[in-house]
Amino acid sequence: MECSACADRPPLCPRCRDRRFQWHAGQARVMGMAWGERLRRVMPGQPWPVYETSERMQRITQKKVRALAGGDAALLELLARACADAARDMYERAAAPPQSVSFRVPRKPRA
Repeated sequence: MECSACADRPPLCPRCRDRRFQWHAGQARVMGMAWGERLRRVMPGQPWPVYETSERMQRITQKKVRALAGGDAALLELLARACADAARDMYERAAAPPQSVSFRVPRKPRA
C-alpha cells in the first residue's frame, strides 16, 4: 500500500520511516553483531569508539546498512546506530566460557 504523504519514496514520512526501521532493524543489528564479533577476535581489549564522536564509526556503519535505508538519510542514521550499538555490545561482551572441553589422553606405549 502506497503512502499518500511520501509515496513510499525518500524522504520518507515519519510513519513510513518507522515501519521500514522495524522491517530492517534486526538485520542491521545482526550485521553489527557479526562485525563486533570479528573485531573482538582481531583486536581485543581496544576501547570501542563512541558513535556520536567518531566520524569513522559513522562512515563504516552507514556503509554497512546503506542498502537497507533505500536512500532515506534519516532511516540510514537510525539503522547505522542500531548496527553500531549491536557491534559495541558484541565487542564488549566477555567471551563465553566453553560449556565443555574435549581432549584426548595419549595412551601409554606398550612395553
